Amino acid sequence: MADITNKEDSKSKVDRLAVVVTGREQEKILGIVKLASGTGTAQASATHQLLELWSVTSDVVAMCFDTTSTNIGTVKGACSLLVSSEQEFDLSTLPTPYP
Repeated sequence: MADITNKEDSKSKVDRLAVVVTGREQEKILGIVKLASGTGTAQASATHQLLELWSVTSDVVAMCFDTTSTNIGTVKGACSLLVSSEQEFDLSTLPTPYP
């Protein structure tokens, strides 16, 4: 998407990631962050930082990412990286197909 925050280069592009938590009939946007790259590593790091910032890491029981390999790939996907590197996550993945 266009990076509207970059006043020096009006044609620059940026990846953004929205992190939302739901539960007990509530939904909360934890943040919409600008990513240095669209890699699974960048997404996992941003997701973990937001979960820590909002102190909800221990409450996570499932994650849902869209079905690109960057998100759910078995080696470098964001969900796989979160589960393998952060021992606090013991959860299931719920892949969501594109509409």
